[in-house]
Amino acid sequence: MKFFSNALWKNKNFNFLWAGATVSLVGTEVTNLALPVVALMILKAGAMEVAIIKAAEMIAFPFLGLFAGVMADRLNPRRIMIVADSSRFLLLSLIPLAYVLGFLNIYVLIAVTAIMSIFAVFYNIAYSAYVPLIVERDQLVEGNSKLNTSQSVAQFMGPMIAGWLTLIVGAVKSLLVDVCSYLFSVVMLLMSKQVIRHEDSITKNKLPRKSIWADIKEGLHFVFSDKTMRKLIAATGFANLGHSIAQPMFLVFAYKRLGISAERMGIILAFGSIGLFIGSVVATKIAQRFGLGKSMFFSMGLVGIAALVTPAALLGVPEITLALVWFTICFADTIYNINQFTLRQLLTPFELQGRMNATVRIIIFGVMPVGSVLGGLLAAKIGLVVSLIVGGLAYLMVPVIVYVSHLYSIQQHPDSNRPVVEPAVVAE
Repeated sequence: MKFFSNALWKNKNFNFLWAGATVSLVGTEVTNLALPVVALMILKAGAMEVAIIKAAEMIAFPFLGLFAGVMADRLNPRRIMIVADSSRFLLLSLIPLAYVLGFLNIYVLIAVTAIMSIFAVFYNIAYSAYVPLIVERDQLVEGNSKLNTSQSVAQFMGPMIAGWLTLIVGAVKSLLVDVCSYLFSVVMLLMSKQVIRHEDSITKNKLPRKSIWADIKEGLHFVFSDKTMRKLIAATGFANLGHSIAQPMFLVFAYKRLGISAERMGIILAFGSIGLFIGSVVATKIAQRFGLGKSMFFSMGLVGIAALVTPAALLGVPEITLALVWFTICFADTIYNINQFTLRQLLTPFELQGRMNATVRIIIFGVMPVGSVLGGLLAAKIGLVVSLIVGGLAYLMVPVIVYVSHLYSIQQHPDSNRPVVEPAVVAE
């Protein structure tokens, strides 16, 4: 398969989105490494404070997700993304400014992160509605794979850039990379053109405008009346719960327990992200070869096992163990995410994309602040190793849900409007 099909390569709107998203993701990865360093090394925060910061990143989703979904379906998602990234550009700039002026503290970090999460909600929901708008349905799998490839590039470059920048200019100044990346994303979106699907335009023109609550109710009914969507929500919710418990503690474990420096941690995370790149390339072929359900089952089983192996870094050479663990998690998690995300998109009409993604993310992102705080509490009260093990067990709930439901028996890769489902191997 070519990196781009000819049609996708000629799609200027997709290319502008792809370029802006790639640079923005690199900036986000720099912040993901630099912000905990600011909290741990400069502000002398502990595991609980880092967990609260991670929870603040997702705190707005449970409260604003449904409203953001309605706005993404009613308004131009491209414009919502422009406003959201412009706002995040201004907000993140406050952290270096606060440091220079001498009033940076843990409360400023938490407040800025929490407010940025509001705009992250609107950006992410609008983004999910925008991709099916600018990419033909038969190219969605390829489009999502390319966007995930961008994430792998970002996760490869971002941590290394952050590690060296932290060493050379300091963690606070490293955040300026992410500040500039938001601005670049805004420029790319401004260069793209508004797109309205013909069938979507007809639908919106014929139907009278409903109230916001009626729109929310319609989205909720669509999602929870679909058996496949319900099972995907349950499985992905546990995946995100495991991630939110294990990922922050993975960093704290490396910095505090193993004494790994920021620059070495950057190399570890960059090495692990090679797995994300490989996963994004092979996700479609694996689902076609083994079946969508089985690929989801085995990929998340592998993630759970890798998370449980993390404490083995206490033995031998920790950098090698952590790099192998992160490589495995990124590789397998990417396979699962590409397929479940594309399946959700293909199950949903254009006019419901925003509300579908909002409704789903209320749950799958809403569990993440809970997981972050739970991970911090476990680490503070019992120990980091226990926190990592609990995160791994949460990951392993995903293959359990897939196996005991009809998801395991889905054979066809989602390249049509509805997947083909054979009789379930195991009764629900």
